[in-house]
Amino acid sequence: MSVASVFDDIENESGKPRLLTKADMRQRMMKLVPKAWRCLEENLYSEDDKVAVTAALGILDRCGFGPQSKVTVEDISTDLTNLSDEQLRQRALDIAAQIAQNAPRNGTYDEPFEKSIH
Repeated sequence: MSVASVFDDIENESGKPRLLTKADMRQRMMKLVPKAWRCLEENLYSEDDKVAVTAALGILDRCGFGPQSKVTVEDISTDLTNLSDEQLRQRALDIAAQIAQNAPRNGTYDEPFEKSIH
């Protein structure tokens, strides 16, 4: 069984083949996009690590996370190493007061606290 290539010639009105234009090629290639995505997705779960990694890289690249993409990581944590014991104690008391102020009256937490506790 022979499968026609996406680059096979298109016949004109007289039945003679003509070369594909860029628009013809683009239109034909766009029809293959869903199948290509399915292939990448299927290979993402391959038992062969090289195949799975190649599929993952293909998906990431096409979603804008390719080798040239940049990721910015911000550290929003506070460095407490230079605080004295008294400053740490006061900070802990302040945090405890904030928690007590926001604590529910019925003893149960609403979103998002409930998810983080359980």
